[in-house]
Amino acid sequence: MQPTPLRLKWLDGVLQAYEQKYGERLPADVWNIHVWILPERANAWGAGIPVGLRAQAGELYSWRDCADPSVFAHLVRQFRIWMQSKGEQNKPLIVQYGVSQPVSYVGDGDPDLGTERIKMFMLETFDFLLSARDAQIGLPQDDYRLVQRWLWRSLNEPPYDFATGKGVDGALFKCDDPTALTALGRAFDEYMRSLSE
Repeated sequence: MQPTPLRLKWLDGVLQAYEQKYGERLPADVWNIHVWILPERANAWGAGIPVGLRAQAGELYSWRDCADPSVFAHLVRQFRIWMQSKGEQNKPLIVQYGVSQPVSYVGDGDPDLGTERIKMFMLETFDFLLSARDAQIGLPQDDYRLVQRWLWRSLNEPPYDFATGKGVDGALFKCDDPTALTALGRAFDEYMRSLSE
């Protein structure tokens, strides 16, 4: 869900349990994380608490934090630090992410502002993912880049529906017309074209 201290503690337990059961380290070829920035509270909306942990709360991110590029960058770095501490620095890292909150929440009640904030989050995190390097924690075989691949979600999922509680704002194409770009899709297209110029 997100590499917060609470979830890294849970992952430490997974590694320990695997090694105890099989007598060897978990054989990972690549690490893949989701970075959905959500509050961690027991029995509440958000990411909840990982199974097996007794905590009642972890990181208590707000609506606005879900589209904050600095929070995103911090979580990616924290996972790379964790990888390095576990002897996994020489493995690629793949990140799947997006914004799980409705545009009206991200925009403090204004859907247009929410869309703009999500667009800026997407573009700023793309810049970070393309350029983030660190000789202490990055992948040596990839010029010490922190992330080797990433996936923005979603391609054409329906927008959030308050009646059903389903959907994700952040689609690149309109869900009812997969040939029509959304505002985010147009920004994505322009960004990709600028990379090839």
